[in-house]
Amino acid sequence: MLDNIPLPNRDFISLYKHEFESSLLSDRIECLIVHGSSLYKPFINEFSDIDLELILKKPKKNDYHIIKCIIKKNTIPTECQLRYLNEISDIKGTIYQTKYKIFMYYAYSNGLCLIGNNVYQKLIKNLSGKTVKQSLLITIQISYKDIRKSFFADANPYIINKNIIRTLFDVSLYLGLVDYKTLGTKETFQLEATSCIQLLKIFYNTILLPSDIQKLEIFQQKYLKIELFQDILPVIDKIISNITTTHSTYHKYN
Repeated sequence: MLDNIPLPNRDFISLYKHEFESSLLSDRIECLIVHGSSLYKPFINEFSDIDLELILKKPKKNDYHIIKCIIKKNTIPTECQLRYLNEISDIKGTIYQTKYKIFMYYAYSNGLCLIGNNVYQKLIKNLSGKTVKQSLLITIQISYKDIRKSFFADANPYIINKNIIRTLFDVSLYLGLVDYKTLGTKETFQLEATSCIQLLKIFYNTILLPSDIQKLEIFQQKYLKIELFQDILPVIDKIISNITTTHSTYHKYN
């Protein structure tokens, strides 16, 4: 799969594989996974990055220092999420109890495993649809909060738009318009970029006003141009306020 990754992305990703394999962590690495846009499109702006999911079998005191040194060797911004194996496998742990972003296990399971065996492919077998839906609902509320927070902080339009599109995509997952089991695949990544808006336009056609539907279309155009469209915010408010009602109604009659 490395050969299918755009250049120079594969060079940076290969570098991480080598650095982690030759580090003091190597004998404790359960798996190292790359997920996200770096698998499917080249770095195009200052917001491009590599997303790593690192699972270690057990902790040691210098783990944080070693990982940070490896990350700093790369000139491309990198988000590395460290977890210890017991954190993601213990059903009494905080991840299972809070259900926070547990639906992302599917994205990790569909990622590129650089080292070890992808433990998430086994973990998702024990996730129920109810657990995933609860996790999505929590995440939607947090990302909805982030829209307002970034807007009032005068954040870059890219950041504000990313929070908006992330919220809309998670709504699409929650409503069942996008299959959460396909998270992390190229096809679903393309849906996340803008096409989820088309799905939401159809779903909310009888709930939102025609002017609201039009604003969704305008936002899609502004998103592609990395421009802010403030009028989309009241539409987001309407979608969020109706999400639990529309979800229950949708599943009752379909």
